[in-house]
Amino acid sequence: MLLAAFRRIMFSQDLVTELLSKFSITKQRIVIDFSSPNIAKTFHMGHLRSTAYGDFMQRIFRHAGHEVVSLNYLGDWGHQFGLLTVYWMEVMDGMDGRMARPMANEWAAMSARKRVQLLTDAYVAANRLKLTNSAFDQKARQLQLNMERHMISTGAATVDDVNLAQIHSDDKLREAFGLWRDFRDSSVAYLEDFYARFGTKFDRWDAESYHVVEGARLTDEMIQSGLCRLTRDELWAVCQPEVGLGREKITLRKGDGLNLYMNRDLAAIYARHRLYNADKYYYLVDYGQTNHFNQLRILLRVRGDDDLADRIEHVSFGETFLNAN
Repeated sequence: MLLAAFRRIMFSQDLVTELLSKFSITKQRIVIDFSSPNIAKTFHMGHLRSTAYGDFMQRIFRHAGHEVVSLNYLGDWGHQFGLLTVYWMEVMDGMDGRMARPMANEWAAMSARKRVQLLTDAYVAANRLKLTNSAFDQKARQLQLNMERHMISTGAATVDDVNLAQIHSDDKLREAFGLWRDFRDSSVAYLEDFYARFGTKFDRWDAESYHVVEGARLTDEMIQSGLCRLTRDELWAVCQPEVGLGREKITLRKGDGLNLYMNRDLAAIYARHRLYNADKYYYLVDYGQTNHFNQLRILLRVRGDDDLADRIEHVSFGETFLNAN
């Protein structure tokens, strides 16, 4: 009986409509960012919870008559991608117990699920290697930095806009961009199959890589205005205790020029606001990201965008811890 009641609540449009009709609700335009997994990794339990909660939330808001935009924001950029790519290109030789990189025909014959599982295993191995091999870790950082610099210098708005045929002087850079596209496409195919099984749909797929160039531009702008300064530990950061940071700092860029997640998230919220001008921007992410969203709001206030900061809402849930072994 309990299961039957739960199914009625979850799937009965009439019941939800009936319950919501008892409340007076001001209609709003709402953007909900949920699921938002990383590419080249199998689906994590935390992302599964975000998917379930977010899908339920968007259905409720739609039944209430709100204008809803559901977003899936892929984690497809950053140091973890540099680690995976360098490991894939230079370490996976099948020798001395190391993983073997599949031949082109073997890779093509794999299902999307098998590809993503292989990429996940390769990332785990790469992450272990970086703990004992600082040269490998530095090479991964340098590759990521070179990719960002190439995009900025050529005016490529996103990674998809990079013309591989025009990269003549650096074979590894050209291969890295090609691998990124292959890893991303395989991951999207894997995710689309996963979402189809749950009946989850998104109005738009966004991605971290779409905001690399604009995030760098915003950071340059804040450096020039004096909002972002180079700290003693060689980080470009916003340090303003008077706006609620205390002794904390909001780090946007490493001293070597490598841009960090926060500046891409800043660019992403501005892009969403230009596109939708929503009343609320909800992020369904675990409790561990609470400080990140607090800092995002503070960063917007420092830039004078208090109204946009007030529209951001972090809907959190408990963290999921898995045994990496």
